[in-house]
Amino acid sequence: MTQRGDGKGRTAMKIRPLKINQKIIAAFIICALILLAFTMIFGFWNKTTRETGLKVGFICSEDESTPYTANFLEAQYELEEEFGDDV
Repeated sequence: MTQRGDGKGRTAMKIRPLKINQKIIAAFIICALILLAFTMIFGFWNKTTRETGLKVGFICSEDESTPYTANFLEAQYELEEEFGDDV
């Protein structure tokens, strides 16, 4: 920024345009800040998932006599056997 006087005691601010190298540096800095923000946000979400464990949900349409529901319940029982209270 430079100041120019008009001879009457008043000054006006003149903004110099950025040079090509300055524009490239500014673009890299902005990209780095955006990447840092996304990393912090998604890293926080990932950390909370690891601390609480994995949540699994099953949709059961009827009772165990239907093959669809029986498959999901069988998987649920196997997971409970393998992981115990962690599921």
